[in-house]
Amino acid sequence: DWTPEKIDNDQNKRREEVENFAQKWNPIEKKVKSSSDLKKILDDFEILNSEKTFSSSYLWLARRKDLLDKKILALSRKAEKEAIDLSNILKFFTLGLGEFLKNKEEKFLDSPELSKYKHMLEKMRGEAIHLLSEKEEKILTSLSGISYSSWVELLNQTLSKEEAEIKTDKGNQKKTFAELVSLVGDRDKKLRDQSSK
Repeated sequence: DWTPEKIDNDQNKRREEVENFAQKWNPIEKKVKSSSDLKKILDDFEILNSEKTFSSSYLWLARRKDLLDKKILALSRKAEKEAIDLSNILKFFTLGLGEFLKNKEEKFLDSPELSKYKHMLEKMRGEAIHLLSEKEEKILTSLSGISYSSWVELLNQTLSKEEAEIKTDKGNQKKTFAELVSLVGDRDKKLRDQSSK
């Protein structure tokens, strides 16, 4: 069972991993001198992204189960803020790597040891001209998460309060919106039809 302490520990562990990565590789242009250096940073980034934080998954599922639980809502908001902070810490990677690649010759990207990452590197190189400064990117990241999640939050809270009465084997029953949505895929056609009205 996930407790607030376990969630904090999981998120603290993730923060430590991200900060260690940033400390090791920031600024990129001073750390990468060859294609083998670039491969090391890309390998480290791949490892960093493959390690999941289970607390985020738990909170996402818990929110779907009970949209009105204030404790889960508070933990979710805290986790979302933490995710934005970590994303901002990692901005150096996308911005620095894009800038680094913009100034490199094509033969650098054709290195056999970078073949696994070639498509990603070409894409980052092409997008580099559209990147903003690190400060501007951080502002956009912070604002986009807040507005989107607030809209989803409002919609979820509004829909979770909706109820409808349907006929079941046990007589008439009131069902919440979430319960009705889950009945849309029920085997019983009558129940399916009622839940979708």
